[in-house]
Formats: sequence, C-alpha cells, structure tokens
Amino acid sequence: MLLHPVTARAAGWTTVTNPPVTNTSISPVQDLAWDGSTLWMVWGTETFDVLVSGWNGTSWTSPYPAVVSGVGTKNKMPSIAWDGSKLWVAYNDGSHIMKVVYWDGASWVAVPDIGVSGGAEYSTPDIYYGGGNLYAARQDASRVVNVVRWNGASWTALGSPGSGTINTYPNLAWDGSNLWAAWSSASGVTSISKLVGATWTPQMTYTNPDGTSANLATIFFIGSRLYLAHDTIDGATLAWWDGAQFRAAPAMATGQTVYGYADVEWTGTRLWGAWGADPMITRVGYADPVAPNAPSALGQFEADAVTAITAGAWTRFGAATAAVLNATASSSAPAEVLTPWTEVRPNAAAFANTCGQVVAGSSWSGTPVSAPTAGVGVAVPGSVTGLTNGNAYAWRRCVVGAWGFPGAWTALGGAPDLRIDTTTPTAAPTAPANAATGVSTTPTLAATYTDPAPATTGRVDFDLCSDATCATVVQSGFTAGVASAAGATWAPTTLLQGTVYYWRAKATDSANNASGWSAIRSFTTAPPALSINVDAATVDQGGVALGDTVSVVTASITSDDPDGYTLLATDANDSWGMTCTCGSTIPDWTGTDVAPSVWGAAAGGAGGYVGVSVLDTTGVLDARLAKWGTANPAGWPTVDVTNNRYTGLRSSTSTTLHQVGSVAGADTVRVAWRTTPAASTPPGSYVGSVQLTVLGRP
Repeated sequence: MLLHPVTARAAGWTTVTNPPVTNTSISPVQDLAWDGSTLWMVWGTETFDVLVSGWNGTSWTSPYPAVVSGVGTKNKMPSIAWDGSKLWVAYNDGSHIMKVVYWDGASWVAVPDIGVSGGAEYSTPDIYYGGGNLYAARQDASRVVNVVRWNGASWTALGSPGSGTINTYPNLAWDGSNLWAAWSSASGVTSISKLVGATWTPQMTYTNPDGTSANLATIFFIGSRLYLAHDTIDGATLAWWDGAQFRAAPAMATGQTVYGYADVEWTGTRLWGAWGADPMITRVGYADPVAPNAPSALGQFEADAVTAITAGAWTRFGAATAAVLNATASSSAPAEVLTPWTEVRPNAAAFANTCGQVVAGSSWSGTPVSAPTAGVGVAVPGSVTGLTNGNAYAWRRCVVGAWGFPGAWTALGGAPDLRIDTTTPTAAPTAPANAATGVSTTPTLAATYTDPAPATTGRVDFDLCSDATCATVVQSGFTAGVASAAGATWAPTTLLQGTVYYWRAKATDSANNASGWSAIRSFTTAPPALSINVDAATVDQGGVALGDTVSVVTASITSDDPDGYTLLATDANDSWGMTCTCGSTIPDWTGTDVAPSVWGAAAGGAGGYVGVSVLDTTGVLDARLAKWGTANPAGWPTVDVTNNRYTGLRSSTSTTLHQVGSVAGADTVRVAWRTTPAASTPPGSYVGSVQLTVLGRP
C-alpha cells in the first residue's frame, strides 16, 4: 500500500474513469488487488466507511456492501488482497487493533483481530497474499512493525522486521520465495527487509528523493526486480532496484497539493496505480511497460571514441584508460529512456548476469539516453576500465527501459573481443654505430624491437634529422609487423655526401603502447668520390704568330655526387697571364667567369691576351653553354673568335669553367686555351701553368 498526493500525471501512465470516491475534506486512502480479470480497489471515506469497487475494463462496479460503515473517528487506511478465490480486507479500528474480513460470497466475515488496543495511533495495516499464504502487517503502540501469517484459524507471529520513529505504514511483498517488508523507519526514509527462514534480514533503504518527510511506500516484484512506489511532497514516484541502487521509473503523478496515498498492482502484463488527486479524488491509471529491443551495431574503440579496436586485437585501452564500448538500441514504445548495461567477462568465463542487475566487477550501467521515437535507434554508449594486463575479455550490451524492464543481451561476438596489453615496448638503435663516418648516402637504419609479456608484434618508427636535438626532421619512416626481439630496418632516400645526420627510433606495439624516442645517434656520410685526369699535362702551342692560337686539353672527370660537380681552373703560377724568360708577359683576358666575353680576332691590344673556355655542353648549369657562347648550344668551331667567349685565369681565386648537375660516371670535358699576342709582344718562350680542380656540388 502506498500513500500520498497526485494531480499531474507523468508520461507513461494512462488514466481510466475515476472510481466512485466522493471525499471532500479527507484525502482518500486506497489499495488495489487483482483477481485475474478485475481490478479491485478499497478506500476509506471521510465518514469512516470502508468501500470496495472493481474496474471491469469499461466501468467501475460495486457488487460488495461496505466492509464497515460509520465506525470510529479515524481514517480506516484499508488494505485489500486476493487469495485466489476470495477477497480479503484489513482496516484500522481507530487504535492499534487491525480488523480483517473476507468475502464468503454473501457477506464480509471477520477473522480474529490482530493486535491489542494501545491508544489513538493508527495501526497502519497491510494485508498481502503470496506464496500460498495470507500475511498481515501492522504497527503497535510503540511503532514496532509486527508481521503475522494466517493459518486458517488464527494468526501466527513472524516477528518484527523493524520499527520507526514515526508512523511506519508497513507494506508486504513476495518475491517468489521469500516475504519482504517495507516500512517508514524515519522521516523520509523507507527500510526494506526480507524474511529468511525465521529471521528478518535487512536489505536496503530508500530515501525520498525530494528530501521531504513523506513516508508512505509500497513494494512489489515484477519477476525478480524489486519496485518501490513512494509518496513525495507533490506526488508519487516509482523506482526499481538494480542490485546496488534504486533507479527512477516514470512517476504516477507530480505537482500535487494533497497526499495521494497511492498503491500499485502488477497483473502480470499491466501495471495499475491508484492515487489521490486534487481535489480529494482518486485517479486510477495503468502503464504497459515493454522491454527494449536488443542492441545492435556494437563496436569497441579507443578512448577517443573514434579509433576502432578490432575484435580480438591487443589494446592498452580498458585497463587504466577506458575502452569505449558503443551500441545502438531502440524500443517499440515512444518517449523511452534507455539505460545501457554492460557485462564484461574473462574470455573463458560464460556470460551469466541478468540485464539491469549490478554485479561487482562484471556488469554495470551507463548514462541513460532518451529514445523519443518508437523503433528508431539511438546510441547507447558505455566504457570499461580495470581490465588486467595479459588477459582476454568478451563483452555484451543490453538496455533497460525507464520502467526497469530489461531487453535481451547482444554480444560483440569476438573470441575474444579485447586482449589487454599495457606493457611498453622498446626500440634500441643498432646500426649505423653512433658517430660512424664514411656511411653510404643510401644507408639502412636498424633497431631492435623488444616487447615485454604479453609480447606482441609492433612497429618501429625512425626519424632522420639535421640537428643534434632532432628539432628538424628531414625524413621519417617506419617498419611494421616486427616480432619481439627482432630487428627493424628502414632505408631513407639518398642523402647528401659528406654530411652529418642524426637519428632516433621509437617502438609502438600492436596494443598502441608506445615507447619514448631513443637516445639520438649520429653518423656522417662519405664525401663525394671525385677524380680528374687530363690527356696531356703539357701543351705546346709552338711558335705563336700575331694571330689566334687555340689548343685543347681533354679532362676525364668522374663524380658520385648526386648533385654533380664543378670544374675550376686556377693560375698555378700565381702570376698574371703567360710569362716569358725574356721578361715579357701576355696578360689574361679581362672577362670573368660570371660574365665571360669575346675579344676580337688578332686584336689583342697592347700586350695581347690569354683566355680559357670549355667546349662541352652536357649537364651544363648556370647558363654556361659551350665555349661560353649562348647562340649556338651545339658549339661554335674551336677557332671561331667572333662568337666564342673566354675568361681569364686568376692567381688568387678559382675560375668556374663548368658545372654538371648529376652524377658523372665518366665525363669528358675539353678545356681550350686561346692565345693572342700583341704586335708589340717580344719574341720568346711564354709559359703558363694552370691547375684544374673538380669539386662536388653544391
């Protein structure tokens, strides 16, 4: 029996025609019983009558006379029960005597009273039929709850589950095996106990969620789930026990100004409720709770809820950091609230928990989710932590509706779903050796991957850097699928020659456990392999007439520098032009290697000129074409002094003759000297010494 007020009806409850309650000054007190076809209601009137009426599906009928009429000065606070063949009614006589009657088909027949008169307090009676027995509960003058069982001729005491500091309003329920009792033990607090054998065993307490002193509660079972209906300051709430706490179900009423003294009856398919409402009337309504649909679209993710964890894969998530376990669920009822429940078991253990029941360490609930539209799925997320390194697990998801009705479980179905690995692997660089020199420009970097138990394959990442702190990474790569204690290698693209590089390695296992970067190592690539040979160390131009004489030396050049090479010429005598033992000089032409130029034929001018050029075009960079010319890339004839451009040699700096932009396996470069003595040049033996040098680029 539940007692308290109601005016506004919450979603999920549908009212029927109001029963024939006509109170105007005292809140009606009502109780319900179901006989398999008719819902019976008993209530007390303000003239101290106890009346019974039944809802036949379309209207209220009153085939029974008043149980008692106009007796006493107290609200009778009646209770009603159906024992499978007849109705029983209990009511307060105005003191602490509990009156009990049954309908024998013709009249109400009294059985022995329960209790001893002890003053003007209510006995707050309840009568209940369950497990083949009729039970009754009342409080005595000291507010101690007493429970008895009817043996067909008398009442047998079953002891007391407890007492209260206020009127206790006891209420009884049967779970299929045991008798339960609930009573108000303190202001706003309901205590609940179970009779085990001959001993009452405390189970749980319920505290009024609105923080008020409202105290009247009804308990009942749907299957193995315990429900509690409780009055509040402005209505009547409904809650169910999940094994660890009470969870709210849709309330019967809110927003009231009178006590509702509500009661709830489960018929096996429908939930009926009766409650007092403004102004001093009784409303009766029903709800048809349904179980939600089984979840679908199960998925497991890392903590970011985006990165999927493949079923059966190793993962570090689910231990200290949560693994996100998602699903979609729906209900055939509109305006539902679905609470996701998750069960996680070691892979070798069978699933065993009931949906909606907390079992420490294996099943729990998530955050309730609104499902406004019938049949339309909504995300019902969850997560798991606390799993143990090295172990494998399976999980499943169900949802419980707002009424506490559980749906079916759906398992992800992996074998297993999660393998937990929280150990951190390492990557130890092995080659090249630290500070190695002469390393190939196409090196292979190597590191050893090690993963402690549970050993899993992983990947090794490599960074190749240009500085000792790896602030600038010039190349990076990785090798995947590396077994523990095995080596991993990675080959960067071709590097510069003669250059210092720095590198490091990092390990990540298949569970996404990552090491830090290793200590940074260095190596230096080998310098370019360059060579130059000339076909003649000495060139004799013979007797030079007052004209132009051009001679050619062929240089064979090889270079493995990927950027090519630069050919330089320097006046090895550290002198100006060509000198003669006669004391005279033929000076260098004034053109430079940046801007080579042409001097006219036989127009050397005072003292004449000496210049140098090249006769080859292959691979030429920096706009230098054959013979320094620009108009004929194929090259002008060697003796063409009109178009060929020359530069003079310098003794203090090198002259750039030729540049090639790629590897030279064997280049042939012809270097030409042009000598044009002036008319005033004294005869004699003129000698010049030129040094050719080849360098790698850049």
